[in-house]
Amino acid sequence: MKKSLWFTLALFCFAPTLSSPFAQTSGALYVDEAMIETLIISNNVSFKAIQTRYEQAKRARNSMWNEFLPQVSAGVSSNRVYGPDGLLAHGNTTGGWVSSVNFGARLDLTSWVWMGMLKTQYEFEAGELSYAHAKQQLISNGLIAFYGIMLERDSLQLRADGVKIAQEAYQQSLNRFNNGVAQQLEMLNAEVSYQNQNNQYEQAKISFEQSLLSFKQILGIPLDQEIILVGSIDIETYRFDTDQTITAFSGQNLALQQALKQQIANEWNLWFNHASATFRPFVSLDYSAQYSSNPMTHLTPTPSKARNSFSLTIGFTMQLDAFLPWSKTGLSLWQARDGFKLQALQNEDDTITNEREIIVATEKINNIVSRLTILQNAASVSARALELTRISFEQGMSTQLELDQALIRWNEAQLNLVSAKFDYFRALQELSITTGQSPSSLMNFARTTNQ
Repeated sequence: MKKSLWFTLALFCFAPTLSSPFAQTSGALYVDEAMIETLIISNNVSFKAIQTRYEQAKRARNSMWNEFLPQVSAGVSSNRVYGPDGLLAHGNTTGGWVSSVNFGARLDLTSWVWMGMLKTQYEFEAGELSYAHAKQQLISNGLIAFYGIMLERDSLQLRADGVKIAQEAYQQSLNRFNNGVAQQLEMLNAEVSYQNQNNQYEQAKISFEQSLLSFKQILGIPLDQEIILVGSIDIETYRFDTDQTITAFSGQNLALQQALKQQIANEWNLWFNHASATFRPFVSLDYSAQYSSNPMTHLTPTPSKARNSFSLTIGFTMQLDAFLPWSKTGLSLWQARDGFKLQALQNEDDTITNEREIIVATEKINNIVSRLTILQNAASVSARALELTRISFEQGMSTQLELDQALIRWNEAQLNLVSAKFDYFRALQELSITTGQSPSSLMNFARTTNQ
């Protein structure tokens, strides 16, 4: 029993270098912070879908110049003619086959092409921001899950030791009851405590295994892949001034910037649709070439003919019903305008929401910093109590059970301290998403403002 508990003590002292006690090292995948980002970018299914949509928008932007390319067509045909046409082509009324090859090129240009190109450009920029936001969100979720699982792992080990302590206490109470020096109620209370501890351990074990599966899914690795977590939460803790944080980062949330950029793209799309539906000047270039061959069945051949044609058309079209708000075209244009206004209002509300989220996130971080001070004092007190209990045990004044319980309390204090640091880490990640900044940039900002 004593060896097991002192192993737990070593677990907390050397947590940065130890792997999960529930995993074997053979064929295992070592995972640290850097590996998390690499695996998510390479394997995560959601990220691959986001990356595909981004590449589509990128291709659309890079191929905007094809608006100035003509539509090219080519064709081959063969038909059989009878009667007078057959007599003319073949010298007999039974007819024959006529073959032809044709080529055509057509280019239509309107004065509103540049509007559509601007829309495509802004849609690409919006997609780029959406891609960056999704990447930031997925990596942040992966890091939070990573340290959360490490915390669950250590908590599970602590609960396992708690079960052993409760079992030992129950066994001692049972022996005392059998020897007639303890009441049955004492023995039953000890048994209930042991069963409760065991039940909590089993529930924590299930939760740990489920969290581990979810983490593997985030990384995009097989669910049966054995992994070893390497790292520890070693982070400086600073307070954030709410007003300064809002001034520095309000409106820089990547999702909010993406929505604002999409609003600009939609505005250009609105103008493009309106212009196209009302007044549409255009230039049309059209060229075609055709070559026909008539096989002859008589002695006097009919020469093959090549025909070429070229046309240039300049004009405009006007959709008169677009000026009538109750017409089908006019109604669709008004609906598009209303949709644009609604999106602008939503973006304005999202900007206010973003400021509120910054306030909530900074207050949460500052509360955790205050809690860390209290927990650090508690950890120091529990360490001192453990040392005094150890000295008392060596002098024969304390029992093994009392020493084990003191060690459990010290472990709990250390775990509470690590848990609070994890809460700070998670809150910092949330503030990172809210402000659109990296955690390191936020820490530099907090370090500067706290000087």
